Amino acid sequence: NNKNNFITFDTSILPFAGAEIVSENVSDSILVREWLTPIQDDALPSALVNDTAIVFWYQGRAEFGPRALGHRSILASPRDPFVVDYINKVIKGREDFRPLAPAVLAECAAELFEISANERSPFMSKVWRVRPEARSLIPACVHVDYTARPQTVEKSSNQLDRYRSLLEAMHPPVLLDTSFNTKRAEPIVETPFGAISSFLNAAARRPLPLESRNRKLLLSLADFGLYAPADCPIDLSSGYFPLNETILPRRRHNKYELLQTTDGFYRLRVLDLDEELEDPNRTGRGDFYFKDTIEAELYVACDGFTTASELAAAFYDEDEVSSTKEAEIYLRLARMWRATLVVLRN
Repeated sequence: NNKNNFITFDTSILPFAGAEIVSENVSDSILVREWLTPIQDDALPSALVNDTAIVFWYQGRAEFGPRALGHRSILASPRDPFVVDYINKVIKGREDFRPLAPAVLAECAAELFEISANERSPFMSKVWRVRPEARSLIPACVHVDYTARPQTVEKSSNQLDRYRSLLEAMHPPVLLDTSFNTKRAEPIVETPFGAISSFLNAAARRPLPLESRNRKLLLSLADFGLYAPADCPIDLSSGYFPLNETILPRRRHNKYELLQTTDGFYRLRVLDLDEELEDPNRTGRGDFYFKDTIEAELYVACDGFTTASELAAAFYDEDEVSSTKEAEIYLRLARMWRATLVVLRN
């Protein structure tokens, strides 16, 4: 009814009132082909149950409000208290004091929290005390005062069927849940390409070497599949590049600026970001600080017509070229590859 000039809003879609996902051919995009590896979907529940992965979860319309409620979430097992530090410091690059919240099957909430059997918190907006006997079962969700801010997920939540199936696989049926955003001051991701870019940003922040004790990162893109980060074509420790004479490194972005910093180094500002509505000049989310002038010049030289071997030779006098010098160039290429700036597959 709009006869009084009021704008009406269909509240039945809340809290998932973000833009509808456009059916794009995500699997054929350069972000997927260059930086992601497809994984079998059935690997997802066991990775969470066995606490071997952190899952970036993307499905349906985005949440419209202050909480991630199972459509744009970063998920982990709640059994390891140290996963909170890992998510805050490595995955999201933020302060380590930030607490994370649990999602729980609604019918099981009273077994874990000091509430009545019919009490609910579907929007992660209530603070409940964790029962003493449950604190050791879900330590990553328990704040210093033994409270948590849970989301209860009902059987009737049709928009959360896939999300609920993950909870049903957990024992107890709880997942650690935080919003899907990993860049500086980034809002919750909106599009599939924004989700991929944010996921790869977190993957690039992992410390080297990527040891086996580090949890795997998995990206679940609803109808588009399950992915893990691809391996870099260059060895990240030694700089060994077996395809150096055939690969033609090229810049991924067509629109960018090189800005000189006050200390004489260069900063890259990407202008054609993966989330199309972002303002790169206001947010600086496409900024990348080059290691040195050589790295900045190397980026500009990645034109897609020159082999990696030729690029390496161009940065040193003929009598200086050696395997060690080449490796230094290739490690710079690898660093830019991890930041999704340079494509290293023909």
